[in-house]
Amino acid sequence: MGKYIDLTGQKFGRLTVLYRIQGIRTKSGISKPVWHCKCDCGNECDVAGMHLRTGHTQSCGCLHKEVLSQNNKKLKGKINIYDLSGDFGIGYTYNIDPTDILKQRNFFYFDLEDYDKIRSYCWSFDKYGYLIAYNKNNQNKKTIIKMHMIVMDYDSTVNVVDHIKHKKYDNRKSELRICTHSQNMFNKMPYCNKAIITGVQFENNKFKAYLRYQGKMVFCKYFKTLEEAIAARKEAEDKYFGEYSYDNSMSMDTENKETIDI
Repeated sequence: MGKYIDLTGQKFGRLTVLYRIQGIRTKSGISKPVWHCKCDCGNECDVAGMHLRTGHTQSCGCLHKEVLSQNNKKLKGKINIYDLSGDFGIGYTYNIDPTDILKQRNFFYFDLEDYDKIRSYCWSFDKYGYLIAYNKNNQNKKTIIKMHMIVMDYDSTVNVVDHIKHKKYDNRKSELRICTHSQNMFNKMPYCNKAIITGVQFENNKFKAYLRYQGKMVFCKYFKTLEEAIAARKEAEDKYFGEYSYDNSMSMDTENKETIDI
């Protein structure tokens, strides 16, 4: 099993560690210890060692529910309505997604298996279109939590959770991925300022295609036609950005059934 810190008998919040069970293996092949714990309420659960040591998990879920129950009493009756009758869950907010051009979308998607993770929060759209809820920590300070972070069980300053196809209202795990900040920036919607499109601009009576990668200019070439320049920029993105490029992300088959897109 390799070396690891023995947590047997130690207490973390309401959890007392009983024994170690088979760990989980990351995509990089590293085995992470998982511990079987008993909560003060009597329930037993399995928790990753890193979540115990960092304080991410302090109970079987009872503490989380108690805190949310107290906080939600202060939300003046603002709640979400859920439809769990389909292959995936649909939730409805009390406000409209401000990024929706038609100003109609007040719904969001999630995996049915994640319902217990999200149902106790009162979700709403922020000005960027992310689904957020408010919580208070042990110091009674108000904090903002985001649904895509809760769904992916992820909290890190090193990596981020990326909405693969830029649908921030769709928080099914097939639509999300954990990646670095740089990879997240690769999947950036094309924009226009002085450039015709991201990475292509008209200069010296020719079309210039260029790409920066890790702070360096790795591709720069001039073409007679706009079509050639755009194709060259796309080829450079495939080489340096790979699956995280905007075009490749948007064309990725996430195996989700048809949904409502407003």
